[in-house]
Amino acid sequence: MKRSAESAVTTEVASAYRDVLSDIGKRAAALVVEIGREQDGRWYALVPDMPGVMAYGETVEEAERAAKALALEVAADCLRHGEPIPEPLDRIFQTR
Repeated sequence: MKRSAESAVTTEVASAYRDVLSDIGKRAAALVVEIGREQDGRWYALVPDMPGVMAYGETVEEAERAAKALALEVAADCLRHGEPIPEPLDRIFQTR
């Protein structure tokens, strides 16, 4: 019985977490990820609103994932150092 109660709580928490993430996504405008291909065949993805955020991959998906991860890492570094981050990411947070 205890295991099913824990499972229900875990499911409820996961559902609430998904709802919060969905709400954040609705409130924040998206950062654009542009995809391209180099002459040598490598795929690249870049985030124009975040200078320097560009990543390569052997596939479109790999390049896109790498650019998104890099954008989040850069944003976290900016926050740690008190530097501004692009508005779509900045609007995720609400100080109360």
